[in-house]
Amino acid sequence: MALPMYISGLYTFEDGWTVSIVGGFGKYSTPSQDCSVWTEMEFGYPSSREPLIEKYVDGYSGEVWDDELDDYRERTPEEMENFFTKNVYAWVPVRLIPLLEEKHGKIVSIKPYHR
Repeated sequence: MALPMYISGLYTFEDGWTVSIVGGFGKYSTPSQDCSVWTEMEFGYPSSREPLIEKYVDGYSGEVWDDELDDYRERTPEEMENFFTKNVYAWVPVRLIPLLEEKHGKIVSIKPYHR
């Protein structure tokens, strides 16, 4: 089965939800070099928290926080929302993009990132 091609850019879905999706050298993507087809890409800075991609967020794994300064206290809802919207998501399988479209509507625009 051929994988769909996704370009690096800011993706906007029908309901207004946005997320940065990038692949290539220096990104959390597979393969890690620049190419036209990735199996996993780096997502970042979604406009709101999205449970479909949460497990890929950098620095968090369920109830465990990776930052060394953390005191493992309960986070406020605002802190949680900020954490999930101001972070990157590593090696997110591109097969999740159609699931995001089912939830947020079709991709209506992609603002490409240029080198």
